[in-house]
Amino acid sequence: MLELSPLVLAETAFTLESFFKRPRKEVAGVLVEFVKRSGVRLAEKDRLLDALERVQKTGIHLVDAYLVATAAETQLPVASFDRDFDRFQDVQRFEPKAS
Repeated sequence: MLELSPLVLAETAFTLESFFKRPRKEVAGVLVEFVKRSGVRLAEKDRLLDALERVQKTGIHLVDAYLVATAAETQLPVASFDRDFDRFQDVQRFEPKAS
């Protein structure tokens, strides 16, 4: 059994995209197949699979996709100036206000 940390998964995605110049959607697809293997255990597996599938569909960054997956699961809005979050019908975004 391989215990995979969510941070290691994110770093793997980043390294494959930045250093090895692999397309983000391709990286997400490969990681989805890897994470689904029976010998891989991953904390927050369902949420991370959701995030990776959102990366595959839209090409957004994995960290943003993770926030979207979390917001969708918890039904909490996302505080961000990043309008990429507006692509997702199951997530609400609001812009933080300066006090």
